[in-house]
Amino acid sequence: KYWITNSAVHARYAVVFARLVAKGVDEGIHGFLVPIRNADHSVRKGVRIWDMGHKIGANGVDNGALWFDHVRVPREALLDQVSQVAEDGTFTSTVSKRRDRFLVLADQLLSGRLCIASLCLGSQKVAMINAIRYSSTRLCVGKTGKSDTPILRYQLQQRALIPLLANIYALNIGLNHAKDKYAAQHQDMSAGEKLEVLLLCCIFKTMVTWNNEQVATIGRERCGGQGYLSANSFGECITFSHAGLTAEGDNRVLMQKVSKELMTTVKASEVKKFAALSRTPLALRPLVFGTTGNPTSQSVQTTLLKVREKFLLHSLSLNVGLKLRNVPKEQKGEAMFQTWMMEESDLVQHTAHAYGERVVNDAMLQAIKSADPDIQGVLESLRSLYCLSRFETWMGWYLSEGLMSPSQAQAITKRSRELCAELGSQAIELVNGFGVPEHVLRSPIAQDWVAFNERDTRGEVLSDAERQQYPEFVPLPPQ
Repeated sequence: KYWITNSAVHARYAVVFARLVAKGVDEGIHGFLVPIRNADHSVRKGVRIWDMGHKIGANGVDNGALWFDHVRVPREALLDQVSQVAEDGTFTSTVSKRRDRFLVLADQLLSGRLCIASLCLGSQKVAMINAIRYSSTRLCVGKTGKSDTPILRYQLQQRALIPLLANIYALNIGLNHAKDKYAAQHQDMSAGEKLEVLLLCCIFKTMVTWNNEQVATIGRERCGGQGYLSANSFGECITFSHAGLTAEGDNRVLMQKVSKELMTTVKASEVKKFAALSRTPLALRPLVFGTTGNPTSQSVQTTLLKVREKFLLHSLSLNVGLKLRNVPKEQKGEAMFQTWMMEESDLVQHTAHAYGERVVNDAMLQAIKSADPDIQGVLESLRSLYCLSRFETWMGWYLSEGLMSPSQAQAITKRSRELCAELGSQAIELVNGFGVPEHVLRSPIAQDWVAFNERDTRGEVLSDAERQQYPEFVPLPPQ
C-alpha cells in the first residue's frame, strides 16, 4: 500500500484493511491493528517499508509504502466494535451485510477529510492575504498616466480575486456546519442523519481543496513576478493544495460517492414526475420549475441552486434507471459500471457539485440570520457573490436547459462585477477578518515588499542569523 502517512520513518503500528475469513467464509473487509516496527524501531519480520521519494511539495510529511509477507497477528488485533471472532473461530457481527461492514470501517476516514479541508482552508487564507495585501500596495498606471493606482482597483484584479475571497468565507461557514454535524453524532442517530454527516465530510473536502488550488494558482498569477518568488509562499500553497486534492480520497472519486449516496434518497415517484416535467418546452421551463424573477435577489438565487440540484439528481436517477430497465439481473452489475463510469460521468460529477453549492448557500443563510447586525450586510454580499460566481460557472447549463433567460444571465454578470468592485474596496478588512496571526504571515509580499526588494536579501535562502538583520521584512515567530 502506497502513500501511508508516517510509515516510512515514524510509525510503529498500522491499521490494515483486510478480508476476514472465518471458518472458510469471507465476512468482508475489517480493520486490524498490525505492528510494523519493534520497540527498538527496527522493522518487524515480514514487513517492508520504504519512503515514497521526493515529492513536488509537503516533503515534511512522512509518506511511505508498506509491503506484507505472511504477517500474522493475534485474534485480539481485530478492531471489533461491530464484528467479533470467538476463540473457537465463530464470527458474529452487528452489521449483517459484508459491504456495510466495510462502509462502517471506511466512515472512520471522515474525520481525516474534515482535517484536510481545515488545513487547506488555512492555506488558502494565507495565499489570499498575500495576494490582497500586494494588490492593494502595488501601484500601476492610473487615469493621470502615473503609477499611482493600486492594481486591486482594476476590474481585472477584482474579478480574479474577489470571487475567490467570497468562496473562502462561504466555504469556511459551510465547513464549520459540517464540523458541527460531525461533532454532534450520537448512537441514536437516524439513517438520514448519518448519511448527512457522510455527505458533508466528503463534499467539503472536495470543495475546499479545489478552492485552495484556485486561490494559490490565480493568486500567484495576479501577483506577477513577486508571486513567483519562493519566499512569498505561493509555491508552497500550490503544491500543498495538490496534496489535498487526492489525499484521504481522490476528489473526483468522493464526488462519485456523494452522487451515489444521494441517489439512494430519491423516490420513484419523484423520478416519474421529473420525467414528465423534463418534456416541457424550453420556453416554458422557467415557469414550470419556478426559476423566474430577479437572479440577484436572495430568494431567486436560492431557488436556482435548489432547482439545479434536484434537476441533476433526478436526471441522473432517470438516466441510470432507463439504461438498466431491461437488463437481465445477472448483468445488472456490469451494466451499472458501464453507465456510471463510461457514460454518465459528467452528470455524476455535476450532481455532487450542485448538492455542495446548495448546502453552502443554506449554511450562509443560517449564519447571516444569527450574525451581528453590523456584519449581516457584508455577509449577504459575500453570499450573493458566491452564488453569482456559481451561476457564471454553470451559465451554459442553465441556458441550455431553459432554466435561465438571457436577460437573467446578463443581470447575473452585471451584479457580479458590481459586487467585485464593492467588496474589493473592503478586501483588506475582509482578509483581516480571517484572524491569521501576523507571525504566520512570514512572506515579504504580505509585509513591506518594496523595502525587501531594495536590498540583496537572497530571498528564501536567508540563514537564521541573516533573518535577524531584517526582522521588519521577514518576521520571526514569537519566542
